[in-house]
Amino acid sequence: MRNTVAETYEHVHRNVYARGNDYPVGVVLPGHSHEFNQLLYAISGVLTVSTCEGSWVVPPRRASWIPSRVKHEVRMNGHTITRSAYICPEAALAAGLATRCAVINVSPLLHELLSAAVDVPKDYELGGRDDQLMQLIMRQAGTAVVPH
Repeated sequence: MRNTVAETYEHVHRNVYARGNDYPVGVVLPGHSHEFNQLLYAISGVLTVSTCEGSWVVPPRRASWIPSRVKHEVRMNGHTITRSAYICPEAALAAGLATRCAVINVSPLLHELLSAAVDVPKDYELGGRDDQLMQLIMRQAGTAVVPH
């Protein structure tokens, strides 16, 4: 799903869904939170993510992991194209994903998975190719936390 508002999809009946947005230079998304965990990746541009836990500058080939219900502000530095995967809290917990904000390494595989995921419909077939793509995103995110 491209250029959509996340809250529109937070009640989907899938463990993972993806969105992509294009932002002009200097956009700031004011403090907000999601019911799902967010893996926020900028294909172009640099993100600054701020929460009550701290702030992270997220350069290319990195993504920000933002747990569900964590209020965060996002600043776009430059023209920014984002790809986000949203993972329901129960599935993230079962997969052993981080429970705190973190920076995630984005491997070439994860980059391609996130790029492809935005073209998957919100009600994709469970057990099918699109479901497998989303499950692989979740597995890749779990192995890519950058150490402090």
